[in-house]
Amino acid sequence: MLKPNVFYFYFAAQEDETEVPQDRKVEFLTKEQTFFLSLGDSVTLPCKIVQSSEDEFIKVWIKNKDILFAGSFRVDTDPRISLGPEGELKIDGLVASDDAVYTCKVNSQIEPNSIQHKIVLPGPPRLSTIPESGEVTVMKGEPLYIGCVASGKPDSTITWRHMNDSSIDVNKLVKDNRIDIEAADSKHSGTYQCTASNGYGNPVTDYITVKVLGKPTVKTSLLWSSGVGGSLNAELLCVTHSDVPGTTRWLRTDGTWLMHGESVSLYTSGNHYTARFKHVTERDYGNYTCESKNKFGVTSDTVELQAAPTRPVVMAVEGPNSTAYLISLSSVAPYPISKYMIYIRAEKHAQDVEEWRNITIPRSHGHDMQKMGSKAATSYLITNLEPETRYQAYAVAINEMGTSGLTSFDFMTAFGSLDCPKLMLIFRVLEGAPPLLPSPPSFRVYKCLAARYGSDGRSRGDKRWGQRPEFRAIGSEAGQGVERRSRPINQGLGPGRTAHPHHCFHSMAACHTAR
Repeated sequence: MLKPNVFYFYFAAQEDETEVPQDRKVEFLTKEQTFFLSLGDSVTLPCKIVQSSEDEFIKVWIKNKDILFAGSFRVDTDPRISLGPEGELKIDGLVASDDAVYTCKVNSQIEPNSIQHKIVLPGPPRLSTIPESGEVTVMKGEPLYIGCVASGKPDSTITWRHMNDSSIDVNKLVKDNRIDIEAADSKHSGTYQCTASNGYGNPVTDYITVKVLGKPTVKTSLLWSSGVGGSLNAELLCVTHSDVPGTTRWLRTDGTWLMHGESVSLYTSGNHYTARFKHVTERDYGNYTCESKNKFGVTSDTVELQAAPTRPVVMAVEGPNSTAYLISLSSVAPYPISKYMIYIRAEKHAQDVEEWRNITIPRSHGHDMQKMGSKAATSYLITNLEPETRYQAYAVAINEMGTSGLTSFDFMTAFGSLDCPKLMLIFRVLEGAPPLLPSPPSFRVYKCLAARYGSDGRSRGDKRWGQRPEFRAIGSEAGQGVERRSRPINQGLGPGRTAHPHHCFHSMAACHTAR
């Protein structure tokens, strides 16, 4: 198809009797428009100009970069496209490919010498994957980059799903419809599904298969159940993952293979390897290791089969607070767990043995404590913590048959969500400005400020906020009305007095109501 710069030479050769104006300015009577239409519609794109008898302006219609008409000369052979009596462009029976930019250009060397119209055709999305092949193979630890791109009008919404593991929230990994992972792990392997929808037609779906090569991943778990005549059964489950062939086996405490026999049955289903014990006795107690091997190496995980609880699994339930930390604890045992014990110590007191703090969580603490032979799970809010402090911690589970092994974990408390420096900033904004608080701050707020900066108003090491604060609170001493009388923030505390950091509240609402 002819291009615009080619046309002029072509047209000049065909119209040798016509002088193409070089120095005349063209005046357009038509304004540029965007046409929102539907498939099958017809449309007329106007292009009116002021043309005197002396002018020999010639209109050229261009779709994106391809010429459709040069004057009355047809370049494009599509029968749906034609010219009107005044040189307007007509298109009948719109199809998806008609969604484009149409330019009416006049053979004048003086700009502006063209106008543009846009045709927008809503329709179902079209989807493509990054990479186009839909297959990615990376080594464990290498970067992983995949994505889905949707076209069509209006813009599409793209949702993601991991086809092999519904527990993975893929949308947390997605940014701008792409997944960019700095160091791929086995959990990132599998098939990803991306679906695009924009309200027109059916949603469109495509898939990307990711292989992460490396040593296998192994995860074991234990489940108890009631057997015949009051006996107990145990099921050891091992779930492995490897994108290359490998072998998996169960090992006893002494390193010998666990074999299928009278007391234990071995089952394999895909990447799930199960060892089932019937009528568990003390001779079955011990550590059982699931070992998986491929050409990249060996990985193993061990589960304890015993009357006492398994080592607790400790997880953070929500983001850290400045003075509290919410955790969940779970363990498995054939007999009900009576309590959990937590031992915590601030890392800065690591040399002081007596700084360990013991917390007992009794069975009655949570309504979701254990039923016979099942997982015992509960949550607990550790309070009275110091802000901005890292803690060392251990947890154990206890039942009538014994105590589990120790599970170690650590955590760090956060900066106060509205700590004193931030309150100071609020007071700075208030100074000389209309009050932002619904009522004057109380003396507890003053104490909060003093706790951070000391009773003499000097900074206590937070150099981000300068040295000596020069802020003053707004409000009357008695807290009556909204009297705009300034007073030093440390006034009223007394010589040498400092407030406890817990006076720093976690929200402005707390500051409003604490009087």
